[in-house]
Amino acid sequence: MGLLRKIVSWGRSSERSKGGRRAAGKGAAAPRHRRMHFEPMERRLLLSAGFDPIHMGAVYYEDASGNDESGDRIEVTYSGGAPGTQLVELAIETDKLADGLTIGDVFFDTEPDDPGAFRSGPFRVVEQEGIDRVAFSVDDGGTNLRLTFEGFDPGDRLVFTIDVDEQGFLGPNAVAEGNEFEGSRLTALFQADHFHDAAGGDIFVDHYDAKLEALALPLPPDKFVPPGREPTPVRTAAALFSVTQT
Repeated sequence: MGLLRKIVSWGRSSERSKGGRRAAGKGAAAPRHRRMHFEPMERRLLLSAGFDPIHMGAVYYEDASGNDESGDRIEVTYSGGAPGTQLVELAIETDKLADGLTIGDVFFDTEPDDPGAFRSGPFRVVEQEGIDRVAFSVDDGGTNLRLTFEGFDPGDRLVFTIDVDEQGFLGPNAVAEGNEFEGSRLTALFQADHFHDAAGGDIFVDHYDAKLEALALPLPPDKFVPPGREPTPVRTAAALFSVTQT
């Protein structure tokens, strides 16, 4: 502060000196004083160096047991990200061409009434490892499932079930295998202090082991085996992607 005062004092004395010299002549302009001020600095955002990108994944499994009496299984987790990163929102859209529910699309059958086939299955959390809160929004017969979270940190895991049916040529089909779920889209939104919100997405694919190995996420492989059952790769699909925060 001492140096700043000296600079300001010098500037003012210099102006007074110049003003005095101008006053000696005819029509001399009135002295002007310079005002010093500090310009506000722009907000600084941390760069993404020093930590891994976010690796996100979800695996779908068609239960296909008996008379459609069990919901289909979806497991979600992610890794990496800046310190304090949290998954705050996730959505699954099964209208593959964004043209409304048409042949080949799948939909969520959550109520006993139409349009589903055989039995239905509402959204139900099976496992909620480390996550403080899970909220969901879905319509019976709809193609969009939206989840919001509190406290979903890297390494946490969510497993939930919901009945998924396929829209067939003459009506709904109770079984939606991996290839039929393929083309549905997963999107996710992440937040962390001092970083912009990071969003990413991917479509579900039937064969996904190579992508899963590349991201090294602890999710079921294509040949997922539920306890006490045979390997059923035909029933699985996964969406896997990475996103970098800035």
